Amino acid sequence: MLWKLTHPHGPVLILVVFLMSSLVRSDKVVAAPPDQADPVVQCTEGVRLFSAGHQDDALPFLEAGFAARKTTVFAKPFDLGNCAFSLGMMRDRKRDPNGALEAYTVALDIFQDKDRLSEKMTLAATGVVYEEQGRYAEALAVFQKALDLGQEEDDPQVKAIILTRIGTVYRDQGRYVEALDVFQQALAVRSALLDEANEGTLINWIGQVYYLQGRYTEALDTFQQALAIAQSRDDSNIESTALNGIGLVRLGQGRFGDAMESYQQALTVQSAANDQVGEGPTLSNIGQVYYYQGFYDEALAYYQKALTIMQLSGNLIGETTTMNNIGGVYHSQGHYPKALEFYQKALALSRTIGYRYGEALTLNNIGGVHHYLGDYAEALVSYLKALVILRELGSRDVGKTLNNIGGVYRMQAQYAKALDYYQ
Repeated sequence: MLWKLTHPHGPVLILVVFLMSSLVRSDKVVAAPPDQADPVVQCTEGVRLFSAGHQDDALPFLEAGFAARKTTVFAKPFDLGNCAFSLGMMRDRKRDPNGALEAYTVALDIFQDKDRLSEKMTLAATGVVYEEQGRYAEALAVFQKALDLGQEEDDPQVKAIILTRIGTVYRDQGRYVEALDVFQQALAVRSALLDEANEGTLINWIGQVYYLQGRYTEALDTFQQALAIAQSRDDSNIESTALNGIGLVRLGQGRFGDAMESYQQALTVQSAANDQVGEGPTLSNIGQVYYYQGFYDEALAYYQKALTIMQLSGNLIGETTTMNNIGGVYHSQGHYPKALEFYQKALALSRTIGYRYGEALTLNNIGGVHHYLGDYAEALVSYLKALVILRELGSRDVGKTLNNIGGVYRMQAQYAKALDYYQ
């Protein structure tokens, strides 16, 4: 999430890490599949291993079977469709969004109008890749298509999943009223299914929207509700997410000690559950508490710990976020070359994984350094690149970027141009 902070050295865009699904990398090396003349067997074995949870072992079989589609006609197209869908999931997991989309396109061509459930799930998976890339308009289009298909059948589980994903896109776009409406619809479906675990997750996300709206009392009540569900079920993931949410509210209220207490409680829960992946965002949030108070060395230490975990666990979006936060500390300390170094690393990774929203935020941060240093031409280049991306995404941060551009023109005494952007 994007926040603009004012400090002695000018504005920095700070990214707050929420605990949510992200791209996860696995670097396990597995043996190649046996030489198998029949690609159907390769696909079937890959899908079997994938479904059994042996995902890294499944990958070479899935890749081999999928590649064979160019030279082999599958007697049962669904064999290839299931192979392509499973491969898409694996490629997304291994930070290959374009490869994932290629596989999902093949699966969708096979399932379309023949297997509605598989078609809906493939559309939903495609939307998740778009969402991860910050391609929100495309994500919403495929999620809505999947949801429309769902109206024809009694399929509440899939409906709840798709509604939830639509809600996360609205939230990330800053369309908070719409996000709340969709999350509440998904929650009603989960409640009817007596699905308390997913209810807790949705309640946490509703709390996040309240927090982003600045409705701290409602956010706190909602996170407390999720916390109660988590503790009654001994669900460490929902519990740590709720505790992080409570910490965010308290931080937003300037209650630094209370925020730190909540984050430390979340860290304790995650440590007990051996949830190292979850510890990364929590450590980053602790770093935020120190940053807000101007304790930059302490903030940097926690951001570095978080970055190490995110790199090891393959949380690529979290990695770009944390590198931006580290850059923000150096910016605040006046160490501009170091700030630019981390911003450039974040920019390169955002582009590699196709994370367009992160790319735009990082460009804004780079522009902020040049802006402060008086390199106005360089600042404008970065701000204008960010503006193009944010407009394409329909992001709420367009206004902030326009304001940044106006600030550059104002500093150059080009007041008419400045007013054009301020307005």
